This record gives sequence, structure tokens and C-alpha cells, in this order.
Amino acid sequence: LASDVSSEGLKVDPDKNLVKWNHIRILYEADCKHPADLHNFFGMIRQAAVPNAPLLQLTLPECWGRTPLHLAVKGGFLDCVKLLIEAGADTNVKDEKGITPVLLAGAGVQPDNTNAIERYETIVKLLIEAGADVNVQNVDSGTTPLHHAAILRSVVATQYLLDAGAILLSGQGHVTALHDAASSNCLPVVATLLMHGGHALVNQSDQELVKPPSVHPTEIQTSISPSSAVELNTTGALANYATEAVGRTPLHRAAYCGARECLLLLIEYGGDLSARTSTNVSVMDAILSHIPRPINFITTILDESILPNSASINDRAFKIQLDFHVLTPRGFENQMAVVTALISGASDIQLNILLQHPLLQAFLRLKWNSMRIIFFLLLILHVSFVGSISYHILYRVKSKESLEKVEKAQVEVHVEISRRLLLTSVIVLLINVLCQLAIVPKRSLRQLETWLNVVCIILALGTVLWGESNDTGQTLMATSWILHTESILVLLAWVELMLLIGRFSSWGYYALMFYTVLRNVVKSKQLFLRLTGQPPGFDSRSIFILSIVCFRACPALIGEREAAFP
Repeated sequence: LASDVSSEGLKVDPDKNLVKWNHIRILYEADCKHPADLHNFFGMIRQAAVPNAPLLQLTLPECWGRTPLHLAVKGGFLDCVKLLIEAGADTNVKDEKGITPVLLAGAGVQPDNTNAIERYETIVKLLIEAGADVNVQNVDSGTTPLHHAAILRSVVATQYLLDAGAILLSGQGHVTALHDAASSNCLPVVATLLMHGGHALVNQSDQELVKPPSVHPTEIQTSISPSSAVELNTTGALANYATEAVGRTPLHRAAYCGARECLLLLIEYGGDLSARTSTNVSVMDAILSHIPRPINFITTILDESILPNSASINDRAFKIQLDFHVLTPRGFENQMAVVTALISGASDIQLNILLQHPLLQAFLRLKWNSMRIIFFLLLILHVSFVGSISYHILYRVKSKESLEKVEKAQVEVHVEISRRLLLTSVIVLLINVLCQLAIVPKRSLRQLETWLNVVCIILALGTVLWGESNDTGQTLMATSWILHTESILVLLAWVELMLLIGRFSSWGYYALMFYTVLRNVVKSKQLFLRLTGQPPGFDSRSIFILSIVCFRACPALIGEREAAFP
């Protein structure tokens, strides 16, 4: 190699692009496997005194503006990297795509190749000591050297980069090194990142889509990772990388690869089990689907939140401390999110086992004790609403009957009183709905009760404010559309009340009873209409049929109650 250089005459610098000459190309043909030849080569460079010597060209592949240091780092040739740095190579020089040598460190290395990982770690250390920028980004993939260290599961390289000032949030999009470490199932790297500020990124979403790297055709064989790499080896990997950012947190990624220990550590640092992706998959869903023996794992998480003191269990001084942080990672905000995610994701058998855990039972009991006053006030409000509607409808119907003048005047008074009571209860109910929408708008809009409240309020206001009135402004007669509207209103109001009562564990079967009887009544009315061609009235025959239908509903009610409340 040295003799070829001296015979041709060469002008080159270790920071400049590779020069091509006669049938030799430095570091490509020699493959950087002979550091002694490279040392002699730089000696010949220092002795070259032909300033205008021609640079002989060869028809060889383009180097994309890369220097010898780029290729030595990419190939993992440690001795050559040392010689190049000693010769004064710039560690922050960029190629045509803006890639610096440190971004090529570890290319083609597999995490289970111990020797290659050790060379990679030493190369990273040499580059850092020579002044390499540890926060430089790949302009195409957005990855940084810290991402690569996490993917390669190298805690040593991760520590070198963090000590040199690597920023955890550095990179394009929201995919952090903690995401990649969790995906790699490397507990030491995850722990190192968490101890260096990664605790603030535990619930960071990778929502923003990251562009896939544009790989040069001749580099398609080199790879650093199948998911987050500088240079990938297949188009399938590119597709996976492009579609990977769907709002997953590090906990999602750890759950998908079955990393139990990483999950436990992330949860200990404040991981949110209720965090959801853009496809509405919560961390709890991922655990139940991808972690082996999920019930055992979730039980372990809950067990670690029960902290006994040092006293013996038989000692009077024995106490336990319940840490609800795992159930309320966001503090006072949305405290039932984790429990809701558990209920929606677990099967009935899994749920029956988990809800018997002391931590969950204590949490739900304390939550009920703090909220029951509000719940009872809401129950009283809905009972008043249903009562005022029933009172109003009763005298509306009476006002339509032909009564004596004195009786009609009394009915008019009752209609006016019931109208004012109904209007008052509607206003209070409206205030309650507006408060819920102001405090938790997204959650309230997803609940059936909210929309039932809105429909009931609209129908009630319509019947109260737009009824027929006499000269004094009192609502007197009940027209046909008002009666039909109020019949729908009273049904919806009762449904809403039954949904509220159904939240009681001991009263829930009343809601089932109401639903089953209502369903059978509707069926009987449909059958009656088909047989007679007329809607059923309240004569003896109709009442008898209705009684038979309700009697048939009783066995079904008992079975449903036993299934719902074993």
C-alpha cells in the first residue's frame, strides 16, 4: 500500500473525502485490516512534496463524501480509528447526507456479539474523547448516538454518551432513547436512562411519525437495528419503522416484547398503566395480551404497593402502608383511569381475581367514601326530576278531561305548580351537566348518561316552555304532541335513574328488573297491536296480558341477578 502511494504521488488529508488512485482505494480495498500499512500511508503523506501532483481517478463506487474515519468507524476497525484520530481526523466531519462518524458507530453489529459490542464501545469512547458531538442527529431517521446505544443494549456506551452531555429528548419526533431501550428489553440501559433524567419521559408518547431513513443502494447490506437504524437492511424494516409511531409509551413497547422487569421499573418511576395509543390500546391491554401470566404480573405490581413496617406480623406495632401511586399516576387527574382500563381490558374471570386484591378493594372503598355524598345528591336530583315529570304528566292528562269548572281550576293550579317544579329540576340538572362538561369534557362526552341528560333536558324544556296557555299565561291543555313528547321523556328519565341506581352493588338488580320488564312490555304491546290492530288500552284484558308478561320476566330476572351479583 505504501509503495503504491509513493509511486503514484498523492495529495490527501485524513479529513477529506477519499481519493481514488490506480487499482487501490484506501480502506475499501485494504478493508482497514492492516493498520501497519495505514501508519506507513500517513508517513508517506507527510513526506509528499509534490503540491500539484495529479489525482488519478478510478471507476469505483462513490463514497458519498465520507472520510477514512467514517469508513473505519462504520467497519468497527478499532486500530484504524485510533490512527486516524492521532493523525488529526475531524470527528465531526459530515458526509453528503450530514452523517458524522459517531452516527456510523455500531453499524452491522448484533447486540449478542460481545466482541463487536466491546469494539463499538471503545470506538464511541475514542470519538467522544476526540470531541465528537454526541447530540448530532441523522437528518433522515432523527436518531442520535444515544438511540443506537440503547438499541445495541450497551450500557457502557450509554453511560459514555450521557456523561458527555447526550440529551434524552434529542432526536426527530417523540421517539426517545427510552423507547428504544424498552423495545430492546435491556434493563441496565433502561435503569441508566431513568437515573439520568429519563423519569420525565416514562409516559412520553411517540405520536409524531418519524421519517424512514433514505438508504443508499450499495449500503443495503449494513444494518444497526431492524427498527431504528442509521442504515437498514430491508424495505420491510423501513415500513415497520415508518408505521411504528402510533402514540406508544415506553411501557407499551416493553409490554409488546414481554419485558417484565423493564415494565416493573418503568411503573416504579411513575409509568401510567392507563396511557393509550392513537388506536386506543392502553398499557393494561398490552400487558394482558403480551405478557406471559398477566394476572400474576399485575398482582406482583399491586403487591409491591403494599409496604409493611419492620415489626412482626404478630406485634401490635405492625402496620402496612398502601401506596396508590400505581393506580393514580396522574395524581388528582382522572383517578379512575387505571381501574377503568383494567375493567375494560380484562376478562370476567381475570377481573374477578384482580378485584379481590386488597389494594384495589381499599382504593375503591376509599374512593366511594369520598364520592358518595355527591352520588347521593345526584340520586336525589334524578328522583326529583322523575317525580316532577310524573306529577306534571298526571295533571296534564287531567286537564284534557271534561271536568267541572271548580275541578278544572284546581287542575290548572296543579299543572302550573308541576310546571315550575319541573323547570326547577331541569335547571339544576342542566347546571350539573355543564359542570361535568367543564371539568372532564372528553370523558363526559363518551358517557351514555351525559347524552341521556341532554335529551331529557331538551324534551323537558320543550314541554314546559311551549305548552298551550290561557290569557293569564298558565299552561292548560295538553296537545297531542306534548303528550307524546312527555311519554318519551318519562321513559328516558326512568332509564337514567335506573342506570344511576345500578351503580349500587346491592341495588343493581333493580335496574335489571326495570330493563327486563320494559323489554317484555314493549314485546307485549307489539304483539297486542299485531293481533287487534289497535294500541292496547287499560281495560281488564290488557292488564291481564301485561301481568302474564311480567310474571314470565321473573325467572329471567333471577338468573340475570345471580349472574351479575354472585
